[in-house]
Amino acid sequence: VTSRYEQAESVFTSLVARRPQDSIAYARLANAQASLGRREEAELSYRKAIEAEPAYWGAYMYLGSFLFQVGRAEEAVIAFRKAAELAPGNASIHSNLGGALFMAVRLDEAAAAFEKSLAIEPTRSAHSNLGTMYYYTGRYPAAVGQYEQALEIAASDGAIVGSLADALWLIPGRRPEAVATYQKAAQLLEESGQLKGDDLA
Repeated sequence: VTSRYEQAESVFTSLVARRPQDSIAYARLANAQASLGRREEAELSYRKAIEAEPAYWGAYMYLGSFLFQVGRAEEAVIAFRKAAELAPGNASIHSNLGGALFMAVRLDEAAAAFEKSLAIEPTRSAHSNLGTMYYYTGRYPAAVGQYEQALEIAASDGAIVGSLADALWLIPGRRPEAVATYQKAAQLLEESGQLKGDDLA
């Protein structure tokens, strides 16, 4: 039985043969090849997407995301930086760059990328990501501030409440508050089905 990924590969293989300058078609072909586990072919198609349209930021985003997923963080950083050069006002690019820098253990640079993403678009995930970077670089009060702002947007996010508790625990004098916050996180996660009652024993 032909899978939907195999069908997609067939469709986009035909399309790029007819339209060799179609960057998005190459990227979709690459997505199908990656889903089929054919990484070398997928990478080649992602790079052909860039060759087809070098000024299209999305082609670099596709390549960066692929490289990130296969654990090639430093190469992903290069791709995301190029995307950011082409579309500096795109918050998602800076967020993805931050993730790649984090994987590459370049934490200060990752924090800067997440700060840029947050400045462009102050979302829950942007605040949470930046809070995590502050946490891993030892800036616990700043991490608390970011997690609290994330919770102003999504108050019932148990995972973020848990992260807030982690940061509070490491600030002198705030451990009682951290304990209460851990309890709140457990309650929210249990209510959302992410944590079973047995896990609390």
